[in-house]
Amino acid sequence: ALANLLLLLQAEQEKSKALREQKAALKAAAQASGTARKMAADGSLEGEIHATAALTAVLQLHQSAVLNSLLDGRLPAVRREGLHVVGAMLTQGLAHPAKCIPYVMALELDVGPSGCAELAKKELRRQYDRYQPMVAAPGAFLDGALQGYKLQRSLAAASEQQQPQAAARTEAWPAFLYTLLNRK
Repeated sequence: ALANLLLLLQAEQEKSKALREQKAALKAAAQASGTARKMAADGSLEGEIHATAALTAVLQLHQSAVLNSLLDGRLPAVRREGLHVVGAMLTQGLAHPAKCIPYVMALELDVGPSGCAELAKKELRRQYDRYQPMVAAPGAFLDGALQGYKLQRSLAAASEQQQPQAAARTEAWPAFLYTLLNRK
């Protein structure tokens, strides 16, 4: 389901880019001809805009389920797909960063060969450029620590159900917590 949401988001991003280009071309053509009337193609543009709004509403309804998938301790692939979906939602402006950033911060704890800590750090760097005040806020650090705790508990519960070797999984201290504790 997360992979399908990601495909929908990517297709929607391409479609909205094409719509913006088409709208700009129509506006330029109208200005060049000196007419202020609407073109016939504007109706199809409005239909596409309504379809985009419907998809956005559906994605926002499922936002909490997508965020909870980031804390699923059973399969790293689910966390990875969820991270890609959250990244796409943040990039397109479909989700508020104050709600999503703590979950992404928590994924810094997902260390190991199958974990997605590096992907989470890359996503945080990408979002930091865009939402610096929200990413660097102390409240985001605390929320991220809480979500990180939930992820660690979920990973511990999943590893208890698996092999005994997986139960020896090391617990990591996330980089954002070190930053919070070592402020100068």
